[in-house]
Amino acid sequence: MQWNQVANQLRQFSQTDTIRDSFITVAGTSINGILGLVYFFFLASKLLPGDYGKFSIAVALTMVGFSVFSFGLEQSIIKFHKDTDKLSNIVLIRLITAILVSAIPLLIFKINNIFILVGIGIGSKLLFSLSVTFLQSWQKYPAWSIYFIATNLFRLLLSYFVSSSDPYLHFAIYSLVPAFGFLAFVMKYHLPKISFNLDITKSILSFNLPLSKNSMISSINSKTDSFFIAGFQGFATAGLYDLSVQISSSISQLVTAYSAAIAPKYSSLDSNDKNKLYLTKNIYLSTAISLLLIPALLLLGYLLFNFSGKDFSQSFLLLLLLLLGNTIFFASVPLRDSLLYYFGDSKIFSYLSTITLLISILSGFLLIRPFGPIAAAGSFLAIQIISVIILVVRFHSLSMHGSRSHKRI
Repeated sequence: MQWNQVANQLRQFSQTDTIRDSFITVAGTSINGILGLVYFFFLASKLLPGDYGKFSIAVALTMVGFSVFSFGLEQSIIKFHKDTDKLSNIVLIRLITAILVSAIPLLIFKINNIFILVGIGIGSKLLFSLSVTFLQSWQKYPAWSIYFIATNLFRLLLSYFVSSSDPYLHFAIYSLVPAFGFLAFVMKYHLPKISFNLDITKSILSFNLPLSKNSMISSINSKTDSFFIAGFQGFATAGLYDLSVQISSSISQLVTAYSAAIAPKYSSLDSNDKNKLYLTKNIYLSTAISLLLIPALLLLGYLLFNFSGKDFSQSFLLLLLLLLGNTIFFASVPLRDSLLYYFGDSKIFSYLSTITLLISILSGFLLIRPFGPIAAAGSFLAIQIISVIILVVRFHSLSMHGSRSHKRI
């Protein structure tokens, strides 16, 4: 009987806008993810192992820098998508931040220093993220998907036709391409008029600051293992670990796609009962998808490792642990979005990211030096399990009290 109820709920849910939008975003992100995987594995086959390791660490620094300077503005665009005054302030903050992050390293470092490229990469990614987040808030999911696909395709084609095996040149391509995506967006769509109001900015920051802290710590946490591996075991080992991370993190891109479809709807719900019903339906869907991802990505890993000339047998257990952790994260997306966009509880993610960062640093110092990448992957899986337990406890606490804090934002 219970299985029949689940089947009926899934059948009813399959006829909703969420399924249609999720299909568009997941299909687009899957194509984009495949292009990204081909791009990184192609570079791994083109560059020397140590050079690819340096490239992957530079990419990791860019991702961390993006999280540090994003200030949680992507989530604020979704949250305040109907408030023109807030959006105008958000655009101004993002443009100033992107310009400063890109320009300041030019004044500090020499022209051939990789930190200049990292700064430009961060600024470029900040601008691109602004454009695709507006498309998400407008629920223009086909365009949202196209922008991601076009960016990775352009990167892949440029790296393919560039004959050089210089990792700095390929990292320059990686860094600059997103800026062209932003320019294409500005030419086609109109951003809100830029303005600044101190009171409005304070209102935005009251929602943003916990998210910004969470995003920054989570990004550092996600790359801590790579930095430890590069420091303890060398760039070549870090590069090999990065290839497994690239495959497993394709699930994170699906998280972005799935959340893009459901996050705006959580913001519009007006009762705990509706929130619970919508959450339940999405939990069924996300769990079903996550169970299908593990065998599919293991097969993809086998194909890509052979394509790049790497030994897959050395990375099978590593990839499996990373996939298990990422699928747990994917299955919990509806719960995370409910806490953030319905309850407006951004602080729980700040606390959670701090806890997980401490676990990552501790395991990095104690386990990565003697055991290498396997220890990093095992720690990642343990962190995802602990995170879900904490989020479930928090959800039940808020549901019991009927709290919806975003009404007071």
